[in-house]
Amino acid sequence: MIHPRAIRPVLRASTTLAALAATAAMLSSCTGNDKASTTIGSGTESSVVEFARVFGGYSQNYVAAKSPDELAGWSDLVTTGHIVAITEGRKLAIAVGDNQPDLIERTLVMKIRPDRYVKGVPPVGSDGYLYVELANPGQRDPSLYDAAVPKDSLVALYLIPSQDPMAVDPAAGRPEGQEIWRPITAQGFIVDDGTQSYAILDHVGYGTSLSSFLPPSKAFPQ
Repeated sequence: MIHPRAIRPVLRASTTLAALAATAAMLSSCTGNDKASTTIGSGTESSVVEFARVFGGYSQNYVAAKSPDELAGWSDLVTTGHIVAITEGRKLAIAVGDNQPDLIERTLVMKIRPDRYVKGVPPVGSDGYLYVELANPGQRDPSLYDAAVPKDSLVALYLIPSQDPMAVDPAAGRPEGQEIWRPITAQGFIVDDGTQSYAILDHVGYGTSLSSFLPPSKAFPQ
């Protein structure tokens, strides 16, 4: 099995018309089974559901961890906290073919106020926040994401450093001297609205609390 850390960071979202149409269909339908998980948009609307909707069009192929313990083993930091803001991130130069100019794609940065480190410690020189890079589906203005942030909700993040050699402005997206991070996979970004938890980048809601997604849990909720 290819270890997730050996896979080049994939920050880009699938933003083709086909991908967007497939996501829209998924967000408007139920899973149709009796498991605890439900497709986002299939139940009572909440601020977390609306937050997930702005990431519609995002998809990522990744190696799925079997448990929070396993995902934590792949990660440098595991933390819970709150989203303070979402702002403009770095720009990535994407090669599109011979004799063609690079496509410039914008990313987002979440400013996170940690309240607990489940694994790891605050980075040396930290200003008290974590800066987490995400894809920007549809290349929307960051203010649209920031306006949708459910700031009273608790998040769990499984993080590794975001080291993308295609960044044309590698120091952008956070204050000078601060590290930039990314979720190790789409499994590594969970939001709890107080009633249930949502895998924002996987577009799935679960009728369980955030603790089910954290070590020492030996399996992810189904």
